Amino acid sequence: MYSVDVDSPCSEFDGGTPLHIAAQNLAVETAKVLLANAAYPFAVDFNGKQPLGKSSLISEPLRLVYKHFFLLRAEVELLW
Repeated sequence: MYSVDVDSPCSEFDGGTPLHIAAQNLAVETAKVLLANAAYPFAVDFNGKQPLGKSSLISEPLRLVYKHFFLLRAEVELLW
């Protein structure tokens, strides 16, 4: 088994993480997979932008993915 750094910055995309790239391309399913695999939603790129700030036209489905992620995270923290 191997591990992958889902928060690895990409210099070709202004130092954005895969989550930045998914958000910019409105790739909702990709964002779900990245968040499910512990992608950090507050990472900043070289321009100081977070994934949700990559586009002024963020889709409602992508916002729902983020909301779902934070609700799940809160539930898990309550269990601990």
